Amino acid sequence: MKPEIRPPSPLLQPAPAGPSSLVTNVVLGALTRPIPWAFSICALAWAALIWAWEPSYLTLVVDDSFYYLEIARHLAAGAGSTFDGINPTNGYHPGWMGVFTALSLFVGDNPAVLMRVALTLQLGLVLGGTVLLARANLPGARRLRLVVGLALANFYFMKVLVNGQESALQYALLCVTLVASLRGMERTVRGSLLLGVLAGLTALTRLDAAFFGVTLAAMPLIWPSQETARLSFGERLARAAATGAGLSLCLVPYLAHNHVTTGHLLPVSGAIKAGAAVTTGLVVRVGVAALALAVPAALLVGRGRLLALGRRGDFARAIYPLVGYVALETAYLAAVRGVLVPEIWYLVPHFLLAMLLLVAAMDSSLVRHWVRRRVTEARRRGHLFSAASGAVIIFAGLTWVYRLDPASYARFTVAREMSQWASDNLPESAVLASWDAGAVGAHTRQPVVNLDGLASSWDYKENYLDHRRTEDFITRVVPVTHLIQYFDPDALLAKKDPSWRGVPLSGWHVAAARCFDARLALNPLAKRKLVYVVLSRSPEDQPMSDFLAGLRGLCNSS
Repeated sequence: MKPEIRPPSPLLQPAPAGPSSLVTNVVLGALTRPIPWAFSICALAWAALIWAWEPSYLTLVVDDSFYYLEIARHLAAGAGSTFDGINPTNGYHPGWMGVFTALSLFVGDNPAVLMRVALTLQLGLVLGGTVLLARANLPGARRLRLVVGLALANFYFMKVLVNGQESALQYALLCVTLVASLRGMERTVRGSLLLGVLAGLTALTRLDAAFFGVTLAAMPLIWPSQETARLSFGERLARAAATGAGLSLCLVPYLAHNHVTTGHLLPVSGAIKAGAAVTTGLVVRVGVAALALAVPAALLVGRGRLLALGRRGDFARAIYPLVGYVALETAYLAAVRGVLVPEIWYLVPHFLLAMLLLVAAMDSSLVRHWVRRRVTEARRRGHLFSAASGAVIIFAGLTWVYRLDPASYARFTVAREMSQWASDNLPESAVLASWDAGAVGAHTRQPVVNLDGLASSWDYKENYLDHRRTEDFITRVVPVTHLIQYFDPDALLAKKDPSWRGVPLSGWHVAAARCFDARLALNPLAKRKLVYVVLSRSPEDQPMSDFLAGLRGLCNSS
């Protein structure tokens, strides 16, 4: 009997020639056949960009990334945990700081080279974590490398993971811990303990990942695997306790060290952010927190029906620690900090969860059938599917149009220039201070005191910053000779007696200034003028009143 010959599926039929059809075929190929080397190509392209594009180490990072760099350089030199060489600090996550310090020992203290090496290492961590998770027994996991690779073509998706901070290490450890969980480490008490240690190491890379560890530890009780469900409640409780013990083995020594050295459990940076002024209304904060917590609660309530779906139910259980992490973090940020859209480096678990949900959806027969029908209809109606796919590509392109504009990273390049001016023109005995001190501190020979407190001491936070006594601190406690900071000219000119974050500026003099065009991420379509200024206490420099009188002319001519 001859085998039955079936016509090719509409999803796989070649489209007519043309640019839109090319887009369609590329997208359909991604949906039907994973391309394992796509992520490798993406990673190589990014590595080349990091080393060949001069501003890469300034534009991929955020200012806080240089806090890590400068503290790591002090630790590597044996100067202790300090950003400015004057004030002790614990304002960082210890996991990534340990890695950065090791890099500083081997690479040296050149900020450009050190940051490029760190970014390259982060790229490798993202690659390794993705490849490992792509081999897991999850629906659609074989497409994970392709989907993550395509996502990272978007500059800002890339910056979520590779930004000079702890994000890539957190991503890699989340992947490792999820894979360990999927391989059934909770089946034994010893395996549960090791799983808790992995969760603890993940939390040391970013402390709010303790939400992930707590959810993971609770899994044998709230949503056990098929094997674990056969155990008695006491045995499941022992496994949950073992995972919690592993988590504690990592976190308790760190928290105890903090308490002994500073009198507080948490890093000073976390305390400052938690205590920042909240502008979001109470109703919104509570509502967002409640909605966030309702998602994992609903999954738990419906876990019986989900398990009846077979592999889909197993998938829901596998990603539940990530769901719990995202929900608990969102609830915390909304209720405590009043933040509805967190900073980009908070979004690592969100990114990983979105990628896993996307590849699972691509593996769904319902979704594939829906896509097949829509593609057929789109070809009849003018390639609407291609247009939708093209929109995603265009969006990624727009992120690059914005980021390749020097104005989008001008704040960092000008900070480097002004810092170099300070190194060349100010005595080594000078003590500088800045609110946005990261990039400045990394590029000067002189110490730069951090006035926003994120990389400063608990003494400064409790006795000066919290009481708006920064002026007393930089005058009496740590005599600062120069301020180096960028300002909004309109904000300086709006007041008769200008001040900045509680520090009067009228008594300072202007040693150097540079007005420049900047595009800010919150309003990328508009350019605005900013001015970077080096202020001194020396009467030989230009008085502040004279500088303000000519400020508009300076900015209009730049």
